[in-house]
Parts: sequence; structure tokens; C-alpha cells
Amino acid sequence: MNTLAYIKLNNDSEDKELEIKVRLAEINEEFQKAMSMVSIDDDNNVIIEQKLTELIMEKELLNKELAKCSSDHKATSQSKINEIVRLTDILENQPLQFNDELVRQMLQCIVVESKERIKVIFNDGTEIDQLIQ
Repeated sequence: MNTLAYIKLNNDSEDKELEIKVRLAEINEEFQKAMSMVSIDDDNNVIIEQKLTELIMEKELLNKELAKCSSDHKATSQSKINEIVRLTDILENQPLQFNDELVRQMLQCIVVESKERIKVIFNDGTEIDQLIQ
């Protein structure tokens, strides 16, 4: 099976990494089966050797692709961290002001559960229980 045909081209590097790891496990299993079929006097050994060579080459390609995915993932994570640090540096020097309109857009509702407790429900479904002092 051709490596490029097996791995779907998609933007989700985690899915791609998982697909590569699954295929590597399959290759290891195929390799073990092929090795168990090798015998001393068998003329079929040439075909098995060819299959083993193909598996080894595919495994090398997949390992390179996996290393690339891992480095891409690290680079993406690092760029996200850098962006968060940059934004926190910018916000650190900004005075915080309450924006009533923004808060109203974010909240779905506030539920008074008791004298001491309220539940704040945001539009995305996040719920926060809060004690009232």
C-alpha cells in the first residue's frame, strides 16, 4: 500500500499522527508475519524479501512524516504560547473597565439557587456556581 494513499491529507495534525502510528503498528505486525513465513529452502523467500523491503521503506517514510508532524505540532504550540504572552503583555498595561454591553452579550442567564448561591450560565453553555458573600 502506498504511504501517501494511506494517509489522508488533512489539517488536523493529531489525527494524522494517530493514523501514522496505527499504520506503523500494522507494518510491524505484517513484518512479523512475513518473517515467520521465511524458510531456509523456500523459493518464496524472494517474494517475502521484497515485501519486507517495501515494509521497511514505508516504515522509514512514516517515521519521517511522524517526526515532521511532531515538530509542526511543537511549532504551532510554541506560536500559540507566544501569542498568549504577547496579548497578556499588552493587556497588563491596559486599565480594566467593566463593559456592561459585552457582559450582556456573553451571558445567557443568572439563576438564583439560594440566598448564598447563584449560577451564571454563559451563551456557550458554560455554567459557574458562585457563593454570595
